[in-house]
Amino acid sequence: MTSPDPLPRGLPDDPFRPTSRRRKLLIAVLALGTTLTIGLAMLTPHAAAVRAALALKFAEPPPCAPGQLRGCVGGMMDIVVLPVSAPAASAAPAAAASAAVPGPSAPASGGG
Repeated sequence: MTSPDPLPRGLPDDPFRPTSRRRKLLIAVLALGTTLTIGLAMLTPHAAAVRAALALKFAEPPPCAPGQLRGCVGGMMDIVVLPVSAPAASAAPAAAASAAVPGPSAPASGGG
């Protein structure tokens, strides 16, 4: 009896062949192109949303319609102001303390 061949018929003696430089370059270009395409496809909706937000941010508000008082160019603006007594009440202890201690510019005696 003869021993069977270790390789089936039709296959080369050495089935492993190293990848050529040209094939490696092709694989690298395809990988980078695929990554770039997927990245741009994922960022496109975000870029459109950013452009829309910037357009709204820098858009001028509309002019006032007849009878409109707020939210338009030439309208009134709400302003929050503290009551008149609040600053005076908080400033009174500081003013009394500074009046009790003479400063360096105040003369110690009234002579002349």
